[in-house]
Amino acid sequence: MSRRQSGITLVEVMAGLAVLAATLAGLAMMTDQFSDETRSALAASQTRTFGEAANAYIKANYSAVRGVATPTAPAMLDVPTLVAAGNLTAGFGATNAYGQSLCALILQPVPDRLQAMVVSEGGLPIDDLSLGTIAAVIGGSGGGVYSSDPAIIRGAVGGWQINTSTFDNIPNNVGRKCDSTPGNVRLVAGTPAMALWFENGDTSSAFLSRDAVPGRPELNQMNTPLVMNSVQVVDAACTVVGAIARDTSGLVLSCQGGRWKSQSTYWQDPVASYAALPACNALSAGHTRIVSNPTVGIGPRPYTCTGATWAALSVDDQGNSYQAGIASNAGVSSTGRISVSSNDWNVVMLDAAGNANAAAKTAPGSAYVNDMYVRSAGKWVSEILTGNTGVRGVLGPLKGKQIYCAGGAAQAWAYVDSLGDPYTRLVVNFWGYDTGWVPGTYASHQYTTNGGGGEGGTTYYHTHTVSWSVFALSMIFSQGDGQPGYSCSANWPPT
Repeated sequence: MSRRQSGITLVEVMAGLAVLAATLAGLAMMTDQFSDETRSALAASQTRTFGEAANAYIKANYSAVRGVATPTAPAMLDVPTLVAAGNLTAGFGATNAYGQSLCALILQPVPDRLQAMVVSEGGLPIDDLSLGTIAAVIGGSGGGVYSSDPAIIRGAVGGWQINTSTFDNIPNNVGRKCDSTPGNVRLVAGTPAMALWFENGDTSSAFLSRDAVPGRPELNQMNTPLVMNSVQVVDAACTVVGAIARDTSGLVLSCQGGRWKSQSTYWQDPVASYAALPACNALSAGHTRIVSNPTVGIGPRPYTCTGATWAALSVDDQGNSYQAGIASNAGVSSTGRISVSSNDWNVVMLDAAGNANAAAKTAPGSAYVNDMYVRSAGKWVSEILTGNTGVRGVLGPLKGKQIYCAGGAAQAWAYVDSLGDPYTRLVVNFWGYDTGWVPGTYASHQYTTNGGGGEGGTTYYHTHTVSWSVFALSMIFSQGDGQPGYSCSANWPPT
């Protein structure tokens, strides 16, 4: 007969203790995990709250911050500064859940554009996994310096990145660290960050201000197309003067005088031809249209309704017309003065049949003038011709004068005697040739040379030519065998 034992054995006790130990270990891990997640959430919340406060401070003190921040030396905002300005409550902790001190560094890489970063330093380093969680909780502007790549401040999920050296160990305007002790802010691995994105110097520029903001004209400027969804009909009634809408085709309309009008009341759409212009009456007075294809000529032409007829816009208020290019026409009739300012213009006078006038002293094609001024001679024609006619009259200012030039083996002279008659002389020393004083304004001498080969050799003709006018004397020597020649010239002295 056997007896049954009561109670528990040692094996059972040990098994129970093992289960209890495993349960406690799991609870400890869950507690640690909960504690890490809680700290990460708190750190993210603190960073975001500080970043929003820094953002508000910069908006309110934009001009002051802009005046301090430079491309290489940042302005620094710490917790005491934001508390004093009322952007943070007095009880806001100066450190996050990891004992790291918070501050903001603001650079101005280009004028009127600020680049700000909320950073932290000191305390306990945060592992990359927790740092990624903190950045994600902060949002799109959240980031951090990761141990896997400490040279980069990387945004949440790699959304943005900035070199750590942009903000690390750079003297700031107050010469303090994030914990308010003297020195430069240092960015190391294991610290969260938050980028404050500024466009044209201020986050407020993302919104269009209804009123003028002193010193901030950009807040009243649109940087993207403005789409008007209100569709109205031209000439339909409207109540608010200055209201803006559009028609079904997208043409901008505005409320003018109680009616929807297409931009200016007076500039109208172009028409294909003059005949296509609408009726011109008192209601359309001042309307202006472009005729794309005129009846005569080419090119668009503007017309304005006078209240009775369409008048071409051809002259200014003083009655002047300006043509920048070449003007071609079938004829010009002028009751006033015609002035030409050019150094290459000419006038062709035609007879009654439209041909160049070849007959002397005939009215068609002749020019009738009171007098003419010869600028090169410095005299009026009437002065030049006084007492003389023909060549003597033209050469009158040169009476008794002589000019000379020499070139190569030749010399040339021009002379006007006391009666106003012209003479020319050519001397070729090499050949012992002298024309003497030849009447007129021209003299020449030609001689030949044999190119060799006996009687059948090539004959070359060499020529000296002298000519002159009331302006200058010129002598030219040309060689028939292709060898270089020579020349000379001289100007008459002022008369």
